[in-house]
Amino acid sequence: MFSRAVVRYSKQLRGQDLSEFLQTAAGRFDARFVAQFEDDLRSSWGYATTCNAVSREAGGEAGIEACRALAVRVSRLDNTRMKEISPSALSLFASSFGRDPSAECQAAIISIAELCCDESFAFDELQNQSQALLVNGFSKWPDEESCGEATEAIAREVCGARLSEYIPQNLANLVNGFSKWPEQAHCSQAAGLLAGEICRRAARRDGLFDFNQQGLANLVNGFGKWPEDRCGKAIVAIAKEIVARADQLPDFTSQGLANLVNGFSKWPEEEESRRATAAIGNEVSRRAQNNELRGFVSQDLANLVNGFSKWSNEAGCRKGTVDIAAELCRYAVLDASLSDFHPQHLANLVNGFSKWPDEAIPARAAGFVGSVLCRRATRADGLSDFTAQHLANLVNGFTKWPEQTGCTEAALAIADEVVHAEASRLSSFSPQLLANLVSGFSSRPEESCRRATVKMAGEVLSRADREGQFPAFGSARPGKPGEWF
Repeated sequence: MFSRAVVRYSKQLRGQDLSEFLQTAAGRFDARFVAQFEDDLRSSWGYATTCNAVSREAGGEAGIEACRALAVRVSRLDNTRMKEISPSALSLFASSFGRDPSAECQAAIISIAELCCDESFAFDELQNQSQALLVNGFSKWPDEESCGEATEAIAREVCGARLSEYIPQNLANLVNGFSKWPEQAHCSQAAGLLAGEICRRAARRDGLFDFNQQGLANLVNGFGKWPEDRCGKAIVAIAKEIVARADQLPDFTSQGLANLVNGFSKWPEEEESRRATAAIGNEVSRRAQNNELRGFVSQDLANLVNGFSKWSNEAGCRKGTVDIAAELCRYAVLDASLSDFHPQHLANLVNGFSKWPDEAIPARAAGFVGSVLCRRATRADGLSDFTAQHLANLVNGFTKWPEQTGCTEAALAIADEVVHAEASRLSSFSPQLLANLVSGFSSRPEESCRRATVKMAGEVLSRADREGQFPAFGSARPGKPGEWF
C-alpha cells in the first residue's frame, strides 16, 4: 500500500509539492520499512519501486539516505537469498543505486552484478526495460570487473532479441551503458545491431521523432566509442534529425550539446555532421548572448571547442568557439587557477582555439590557460598529471600565439618538464607524440626548447639501438611537422 501511494503521487505531483512529498516518504520508508527488508523479500518489488522514486533528485538528501540504507541490506544478502528477489526488482534496485556513488550503493551494485554473472540467472525473465535499467546501473562503475561481466552477459541477450520491440529510452540506455565497455565482444556486437535499428527507424517518414533530447545525446555519445561503419551511419542519421529539429536545441542540456558535438566530430567528412554541429554552435552563441554559458561545466566547454575545431571554416563553429573563449576569460578573472579544469580540458581548449589563431578572444583565453599551466608546473610533481598527448596538443597550440606572454611561458614550462623528465616517462611517449612535441619546440629559439628537442632525439636513438631500426613516425614527410631528421 505504501509503495503504491509513493509511486502514484510521485507521478501526479510537481515542483515543490513533489519534493516535499518524496522527502517525507523517504524518511518514513527508512524508519519503518528498510530494517524489515531481509524478512520481507517477497515484497521486494514494493521496496524497489519506492527506492526508485525517492532516490531521484526531488527526493533530496532524505531519499539518498534511504537508498543507501537499503543498499546496505541488499549487499548483505548471499546469492541464495538474492535469487528470491525478482529480476525486475533487481533492475530497479540497480538503477536506483546507480544514482549515488557511495560505497554502500557500490557494494549493492556489485552484489547484483555478481548474481547476473551466475549461469542460473533468469535472463529470460528480463524484459527490455529491465535489461536497460541493469545496464544503466552497472555503467556507473565501469572499473568494476563484475559490472563489466554482467553487462557483457546482458549484451549477449540483446544480440538475440527483437530490437523493434524496444522503446527509444531503453535503446538509448543500452547503447550508453554498453559504451562503457567498448572492447567487450558482445557489447560491441550489440552496439552494431542497435545502430542498425536506429538507422531503420530513422528511415521512417517521421524519423526519430519519438526519441527525446537526452536519448539522442546518449546515443551519439555511446556510438562514438565504436568507429565501425554501422555506428557511424547511426550517428549521421541522428545528425540529420538534429538539423531537422534545430528549433529544439534550446531544450538540450549543456552536457547533451557537448555529447552531440563530441560524437559528430568523429565523422567530420559527413555533411550532416557538419550542419548539425554548426547549428549547435549557433545555439551556444544564443545562450552566450543570454548569459547562459555560466551553467556549462569545464568538460562540456572543452568538448564543444574540441568538436567545433573539426570545422574551422564553419561560421557557427567559429562563433560558438569565440563565445566559449569569452566565457573562459570571464571564468579566469574569478578563478585564476581554473581549478575545475583538468589537464585534458585545458589541452582540448588550447588545441581547439588554435584552429582560429587570428581571433583575438581565443588568443586571450589561450594566454590565460598558459598562465595556469605555468603555475601548475611549479608544483612539487610539476606537470606529471599531463599525458604526452596533452603536452603535445598544448605545445603545438601555444605556438600559434607567439605574442601572448602566457603562451610562450607555458611552452617553455613544458620544455623544461621534458628536459627534467625521467627516462621511464619519455619511454612511454609514442613515436608520433615525440615528433609532435619536437614540431612544436622547433619553432621556438629558447635554450630550453633546444634542450628538450635534443633529449627527445636521444630517446629516439635509444629506441633505434634497442629495436635495430628507427621508430615509424606516422605519415610525416620531409618539411612537414613530425619530420625532424
